[in-house]
Amino acid sequence: MRSLAKGKGSSTSLAIFANVLFDTNIYLRVLHSEVYERRHRERFSRFAPRTYLCSVVAAELYAGAHTVQNIRLVDHLLAPYLRVGRLVFPHHKDWINMGKVAARILRTAPSYRSKLPALQNDILIALSAKRVGATIVSENEEDFILIQRFVSFFLFPLLPPARSL
Repeated sequence: MRSLAKGKGSSTSLAIFANVLFDTNIYLRVLHSEVYERRHRERFSRFAPRTYLCSVVAAELYAGAHTVQNIRLVDHLLAPYLRVGRLVFPHHKDWINMGKVAARILRTAPSYRSKLPALQNDILIALSAKRVGATIVSENEEDFILIQRFVSFFLFPLLPPARSL
């Protein structure tokens, strides 16, 4: 397994890697909780110059923004990545590989059939992160560990915050 953290969420083990890519669930927490946003900023601001935005993550964020206000929040959140050009997006080969990985998951773990549509975006995120040498930071450890059986990439799993957030 290519997970970085023995003590889940230890930011010191993340420091040795050059690039970082946050999964959609991290941005959603930042957008919906000021407390989480402050903690996230304190913990990860030093990685800002090495943080990439995946276009798949951006699409998921916009898909969930159902009001003009929410769209503006997402615009504001993503603007720094656009300004400095730290974007990564799936290439044609990534889409082909995603299909192949999805098929392999179904062959080896047929119980994931109903979850496959959601896994496809995560596979694209993993392939994009791999291409730029980025470590994925996510609370979605289970799905990304499954994907790691077929795609080699680094994962830094975070535990979801306590219910009080």
